[in-house]
Amino acid sequence: MSPEHLSPAPGWWTAPGESDFFAWLALALVICGFFLVVYLYAVFDRYAEHKAMNTPLKTTIPTLLLIAFVYEILPPLSHFSYLLPLALIAAALARDIMLWWSPQHIAEAGETVLEAHEAHKEAQDGSAQS
Repeated sequence: MSPEHLSPAPGWWTAPGESDFFAWLALALVICGFFLVVYLYAVFDRYAEHKAMNTPLKTTIPTLLLIAFVYEILPPLSHFSYLLPLALIAAALARDIMLWWSPQHIAEAGETVLEAHEAHKEAQDGSAQS
């Protein structure tokens, strides 16, 4: 068959050796989407950490969020044993139990965090006024 009788190439076809603009655009969108997911997770983790500051599970909640995030972002981890996340959860629960048994430590830690938060807020207010 002669080239004159062939159908024209589809619009998405890229000849070998040429650059594909749409592939680069898709790669850029995937990278931006990944960074958006990481950013939103970080914002939510900060919010959850702030809300869980004076709760008995203040270590376990962020650990559960981290495990869920890692398994969502890296699906191949689903082939690993469930002992890894269970060990992380057990360690977080053990830390929370130890903090719960020493309430003065929680009060001191809570006061320290609150003082640091207030100092940070004052520093932001001071820089905003300048």
